[in-house]
Amino acid sequence: MPPRNKPSKEDARTAIVGSLKEWGVNPARPGVHATFSKKIASIAEAIIEPTREIDLSSEIEFGNQVKLPKDRDRAIKMVYLVDLLEYKDDETYELRLEEVQDALEGVLTTRDKSNCIVGIPPYNTYAYQAEGRRCLLVKRKQAFLRFKDYDLDPFERFSLTRDNLSKAELAFSSCFDEGWMKGYAFEAIVSSHAIHNEACYLCRRRNSLVWFGGSEYSWRDLYCRSCHSYFEIKSKSNKDTIERIFRYELHGGSFARWCSEGFKDRKEGSDFIVLVSRKPSYVRRNEWAWSVEIGEVNSALPTVSLNSIASKFQDNHGYLRTVVTLKNRTTWFNIPMQEMPDLKSLFRQSFDEAFPGEWDRVANEINGVDASEEGTSSMVDIPSLSLPPPPSIDEIRSALEDLAVDDW
Repeated sequence: MPPRNKPSKEDARTAIVGSLKEWGVNPARPGVHATFSKKIASIAEAIIEPTREIDLSSEIEFGNQVKLPKDRDRAIKMVYLVDLLEYKDDETYELRLEEVQDALEGVLTTRDKSNCIVGIPPYNTYAYQAEGRRCLLVKRKQAFLRFKDYDLDPFERFSLTRDNLSKAELAFSSCFDEGWMKGYAFEAIVSSHAIHNEACYLCRRRNSLVWFGGSEYSWRDLYCRSCHSYFEIKSKSNKDTIERIFRYELHGGSFARWCSEGFKDRKEGSDFIVLVSRKPSYVRRNEWAWSVEIGEVNSALPTVSLNSIASKFQDNHGYLRTVVTLKNRTTWFNIPMQEMPDLKSLFRQSFDEAFPGEWDRVANEINGVDASEEGTSSMVDIPSLSLPPPPSIDEIRSALEDLAVDDW
């Protein structure tokens, strides 16, 4: 198998410059723009420096590999718990909650709000070749045309606020969120089904898939012990979002982790993105399922995250994110749809196990959540499967009489 898709220094530098210009950072402008650009570029180049080859036979033994339970609710609780325990046990976590502030929020009109421009880059970039050189055309997006250049200066526009929190408070603030709970629930559902019911997509070996628990192992939710392939699972709200990802690109997690020691110069296996719509599809008469699609990673390039802009000079490799393009799209398997459990209730059970006795205090202090409140809906769109009522005997008899023919 070919080595893992990691960019050359030249490709990484080009991607970084394009990403900077999308945010309005001008590397040629003296001062903070030039200084920030050089620092980000040097971080990206340091991340992709070649390292030793990895003996993948040892990878089978390392990491937080878990064979998820077959029971769906237990699998979801385990996935929740593993991530929550990272906040409790990992001393590298900074006990602070970061939130980006966008100065444009104070001057938005109703039309601006309908365009959803808060926290997004104001420019598009288009790559082209001119006289054998790579060039970038930068064009302001329509929604930002009315703003002055000063308003769109990213170092004036964005700032970062931080709140110091306890480990339990940080875990709750980061994870007690509808998007987080849905995403990890579907990771559990897809992973558990694949482990117990499916063969590896690449090598077709059964009983070879394991789940890597926690964010420490980003880009490899599932790992095949036979062919050493990695599978990153992403759930999206609908099929249209998945269509755009396959057609264009996927913005994913840490670029540093993509290029980490466990991945560099890998000569076996391949990298796949697994995509599932949270809205089930109609597969056959009266049967609905979650369709699980898969694509092989074609390229992976660094991109500048909003947090890196807002924090300006923090040497945090995690602030460089990854843009992935995919190829060879296909359906891997279907998961029969079931009514979703109460995700908030499952989260609380996992939180109580990770942080015993903390729920009442943290829930009320952070979000004003009533700790005694029962869980609410499953938060997952499930179509109505109700059928029209059957006809009565009289309706059937009347219909038969209408079909009668007196003379043959």
